[in-house]
Amino acid sequence: MQYAFGRGRKRRTQPQFDAHDPRAIAICDGCGFLVQHSHLREKKDYRGGSVPVGLGLYVCASCDDVPQPYYRRLLLRPDPVPVKNPRPDYNPTYYILDEDGVQRIISQDDEPLIQES
Repeated sequence: MQYAFGRGRKRRTQPQFDAHDPRAIAICDGCGFLVQHSHLREKKDYRGGSVPVGLGLYVCASCDDVPQPYYRRLLLRPDPVPVKNPRPDYNPTYYILDEDGVQRIISQDDEPLIQES
């Protein structure tokens, strides 16, 4: 409950003024504090592309954060180059229906592939 008594509050120093080199003062869009305009940065985020784009918000250094990479476009590698003139792995299997109505699977050499018990 320290925040209610002012001990945990976020405190910031006032912007520095120089009479010889006057600079503009602006309000940070993130926290609302007065800062020098030259210290503001444009807040950026990913919007479906691979490069972050500006959101139009100008924030100070303490309010600026790293763009969330979750919204970055996922770049997939291209499919591999297909083989020219492919040949199938040909191992013929024949099905034979016996006179008893039993279906057997045999190979090219008339050897049964499945042994009946």
